[in-house]
Amino acid sequence: MLTNPKPGSLAQVWYRQGVRQHMPLHGKVGEVVAVGQRRPRNHGVSIEGKVYVVPCGNLRRPESTGRGSSQTGKRRSHEPDSD
Repeated sequence: MLTNPKPGSLAQVWYRQGVRQHMPLHGKVGEVVAVGQRRPRNHGVSIEGKVYVVPCGNLRRPESTGRGSSQTGKRRSHEPDSD
């Protein structure tokens, strides 16, 4: 979940499995253009030329740039290297 996105960053709209089929924006990636400051935490996301208001809990990092991924495709380990 993206709680504090910066304007200009990429975000993917993501809904829970039970409602995905009813949400046409599910899985789409757009650019954050407005960040909500108070409750409810809604953000403006530009997708395909239109700006949509999306709740904070329904935004995440796009899959290709998610946490734990690296350029080599290996998972990060918290164990020291054994050379």
